[in-house]
Amino acid sequence: RWAEAVLDWHQRTEEMRGRLLDGATEYLVWQTLIGTWDLDADEPIAAERLLGYLEKATKEAKLRTSWTAPDAQYETDLEAFVLSVLADDDLLTDIGGFLAQYADLVRANVLAQKLLALTMPGVPDIYQGTELVTRTLVDPDNRRDVDFDERRTVLNRLDSGTRPATLSEEKLLLVATVLRLRRDHPEWFVGPDASYAPLATTTSHLIAYARGTHADGPQVLVLATRLPKTLDRLGGWDASTVALPPGNWRDLLSGRDGVQGNAVIADLLGDLPVALLLRAEEGAAPAESPQIP
Repeated sequence: RWAEAVLDWHQRTEEMRGRLLDGATEYLVWQTLIGTWDLDADEPIAAERLLGYLEKATKEAKLRTSWTAPDAQYETDLEAFVLSVLADDDLLTDIGGFLAQYADLVRANVLAQKLLALTMPGVPDIYQGTELVTRTLVDPDNRRDVDFDERRTVLNRLDSGTRPATLSEEKLLLVATVLRLRRDHPEWFVGPDASYAPLATTTSHLIAYARGTHADGPQVLVLATRLPKTLDRLGGWDASTVALPPGNWRDLLSGRDGVQGNAVIADLLGDLPVALLLRAEEGAAPAESPQIP
């Protein structure tokens, strides 16, 4: 699909390309547009950001231009091509449509990666601004000021009970839920008594493990979808199961409770590609953390 799409875009933009624009650089343009596309807003990266990145990439590659020996005509052709692509509404609609078919896979990877990063052994580092979905490029793009007011506004809205409407809001709610859990129970994640134990599953498409203490055993369970595209090609979860430790568990993200035993993964991950299960005895999810629908 990717090769066919790129060939189609290449043919449709023939008149936009100057004589010096090479195929490798054109391909970089398509890759960068796809990688930075805002799925929530269904729109491309701003021209200023894209051009700044391409200037750095092409000059530091030193194949057609460089900082010390710039090729003005090559750079002019590249800029004109990018601006023409971004001005072609029909082309952008097709690019957005191409990406839309992978939205569920992107969602699975975004939420799974963040949940794993915040719960597995190690430091739960959050790079500046990445509480939301952040499609930044190399410097200087990744050095732009972070809009923390936006993040506070979104989090306050979620804390008031509003359900997340976008992938960015789902990610922020996940981040807030996990960090609040770590704040309330640091002993489950840090220190000599903190424990980690993998959970047995009947599929290779689920990453599953427990965190807690050596003294009290598992207290929170982490489930994250792995390789969602292959999983989809194989027909989904089917009857795959995960063996949960003894006890009753409640998903802090979906609100599902009464989970126990040899659980059917399709039931656990029916609404979300991830789950964060807390022992029911520990109480419900914090009131300030509304559930992801």
